[in-house]
Amino acid sequence: MPKTAEAQERDNRGLQFFGERLAGLRKKAGLTQRALAENIGVAVNSIQNYESGKTPSGDVLCRLANVLGCSIDWLLTGVHPAPPAPKSICPELDLERLRDAIEAVEEGLTSIRQTLRPEKKAELIVAAYSLMRTETEAKGSIVTLLRAVV
Repeated sequence: MPKTAEAQERDNRGLQFFGERLAGLRKKAGLTQRALAENIGVAVNSIQNYESGKTPSGDVLCRLANVLGCSIDWLLTGVHPAPPAPKSICPELDLERLRDAIEAVEEGLTSIRQTLRPEKKAELIVAAYSLMRTETEAKGSIVTLLRAVV
């Protein structure tokens, strides 16, 4: 059965504000566009397009709803009650510091021509992350530590 003009108008209004709802939830979760993109496996410009009102595919909608803690219906239409503020995926995790820790471990292992099993490398990255305060002080310390330990 075809939709009534009123139902179609309501759907169009809902989709018009999809981007605003998405951006609002993303910000409440404390996520940047880049972090959200990484969490759902799309490019940053895709998130920018979605926040401008472009509707993502069904599988991306599922991932968005899952990460942001809301229903697909609410994302698309705004009809159901607004979801509670989503919890940050990992509120205490500093992604930039994590990237620096990974890079420092990779550089350190390369400089000493050493490879580790994935679980040992992961442990080393976690240790490096917890030791890092700034990128410059950490990289040298981690390379020195690797040379002494491995």
